[in-house]
Amino acid sequence: MRTPPGTLVTALLVLVLVVSLTPTGAFGGPDESIGVSGHWLIEVRDPDGTLVTRREFHNELIGASRLSEHLRGLVTPGPMRVFMNCTFVTCVNPCPNGCSITEARAIGAATTSLFKNLTVTPLPTGFELRGFAVASTDGAIEKVRTFVGSCAPTVAPASCLTSQGSLALTTKDLSAPVPVASGQQVLVTVTVGFATVPSP
Repeated sequence: MRTPPGTLVTALLVLVLVVSLTPTGAFGGPDESIGVSGHWLIEVRDPDGTLVTRREFHNELIGASRLSEHLRGLVTPGPMRVFMNCTFVTCVNPCPNGCSITEARAIGAATTSLFKNLTVTPLPTGFELRGFAVASTDGAIEKVRTFVGSCAPTVAPASCLTSQGSLALTTKDLSAPVPVASGQQVLVTVTVGFATVPSP
């Protein structure tokens, strides 16, 4: 049975907020706390499928302060979005204005910057985002982010179709940019997990 649009996102946002606001040791022992981990896998492949670059790294949660808006009903969550771009003057985006990968239900037609193939899959300890973009020019990826679109609280989750993220969930500046050539495919897998971790 397919989860209704917005239901999974709402449940995950609730979980993230509870995790981020829970006092140290509230669920674990005296030396444990609840942690949020974001793991990225970026693969750059030639048009024939040949793997050119494979990069793995972790990202940072930045949206905890905005999650309370969803919990208090001030906004309705929309489709999720993965964004990759170049930030330095000497760097060129692999897609015009950066590469956005959104869920297929998101409003707006696909373009050379917008790719509507993102899937959101629940996992036992979190969720996974998976999608791809195709570079339209030679460039590099230096910054990655995940977003959750949002609508007015009067809009039902199934009708909230904007992927423009007023809620930035995670972000990461890459110390070593990922080079991309025109025509290459950039496959992205983001795994967000929740687990008990040792307290610092």
